[in-house]
Amino acid sequence: MPSRREKLTTGSYYHIFNRSVEGITVFSSKSDYFRFISSVCFCSGFKGSFSFYFNGPYSDKSIYAAIGFSKMCSKNLRVDEKVKVIAYCIMPNHYHLLLSQSRDYGISDFTKSIQLGYSKYLNIRRQRFGALWCGAFKSIHVKDEEQLFKVSRYIHRNPAVSSKVSVSLQNLEDYKYSSYREYIGLDPYGICDPDEIIKGNFTPKEYRKFVTI
Repeated sequence: MPSRREKLTTGSYYHIFNRSVEGITVFSSKSDYFRFISSVCFCSGFKGSFSFYFNGPYSDKSIYAAIGFSKMCSKNLRVDEKVKVIAYCIMPNHYHLLLSQSRDYGISDFTKSIQLGYSKYLNIRRQRFGALWCGAFKSIHVKDEEQLFKVSRYIHRNPAVSSKVSVSLQNLEDYKYSSYREYIGLDPYGICDPDEIIKGNFTPKEYRKFVTI
């Protein structure tokens, strides 16, 4: 994976995203989504091998097992916080993350871990070889609060504006592979820090309206 030349600023927000090579589908089952979302949770703030946890007590590999996994990832257990995950959306051939960098090189280290880990997982699963992602991740610096709100809205609207899935704006909560349900109060055991956007700015009902209109 090519290295990045620019240094991302600790304490700042970034929209991080990447796409699969040639736009191939890399998430096609609940197991695939759960594996990636769980790695996002784990790699954001733990030391050690993710595979130990993924193949251990939370190896159910259903998306609902993420509830138990995210409990294990609660703040009092975090030992090496690289990033805070503010919002996410995982699509069949790409992903979007809204992150706050917690330490120097945190986003680069975190993204390297989740991309390499998922590449190894999928290459073994599909008996394929070679790169899975289009090089290093892409990043956009979020410079102010207004942009922060708009980026979260863009990320959560992704399933409704993509041709890859069939979800309407009014039924975004039916898409289980984003943090939108956390923001509107339907998933109390999520992996994000929605208060970074919600607290003092939106009620869950107001945020739903903000995203869907």
